[in-house]
This record gives sequence, structure tokens and C-alpha cells, in this order.
Amino acid sequence: METSESESKDLRGEVFVEMRLDPNCAGMAFANNFTDVGSFGEYKEIDYINASVTYFPLTNERSWWLNILNINGKAGPDYMGGIASSAKEIAHKLCYIIHQEKITRR
Repeated sequence: METSESESKDLRGEVFVEMRLDPNCAGMAFANNFTDVGSFGEYKEIDYINASVTYFPLTNERSWWLNILNINGKAGPDYMGGIASSAKEIAHKLCYIIHQEKITRR
């Protein structure tokens, strides 16, 4: 469990760095908890997206989970998830999905 938590935290940091570099996610603000979200404005005025990444040492899998609650003032799709080989792959998947949903819900 300790290894999983430690490596998941490292993976999350790597994914966030990659997301900041991705043009589809440039300019996004990242919050670590619900309290931080309030500093970005009223809930109805901001995009609110939950993303989680986890490393499973027994299977050497890196998984991602995404739930877009609110985007462009509209409800997002159901949650989605998957596995990827690296932090960069996870970041690009997340940014691509977020970007596509932002365009779709204009």
C-alpha cells in the first residue's frame, strides 16, 4: 500500500506537469482538494473536473479516471477511465478528452 500511494503521488505530479505543457490543457488551474476550488470563482462560472491517477505496483499498471462535472456551464458526460503506459500518455488522454468536451458543450 505504501509503495502504491508513494508511486501514485509521483505519477500524479508527472501527469500534472505534462498536462500543463499540453496546449489542450494550457491555462488550466489545478486544485488538490474541494476547498481550493472555491478560490477559482463561483461553481457555476468555472469548469469543474475530477481526475485521478493511480499506480498499481503488482501489475505495473498506471490507470486514470476522469469525471467532468461541469464544463462551459453544462453538465459533463459520465465518468470514464483507462490504463496507460506512462504519465505523458495519461496526460495527453486527459487533455484530449477535456478539450473535446469543451468544444462539444459550447
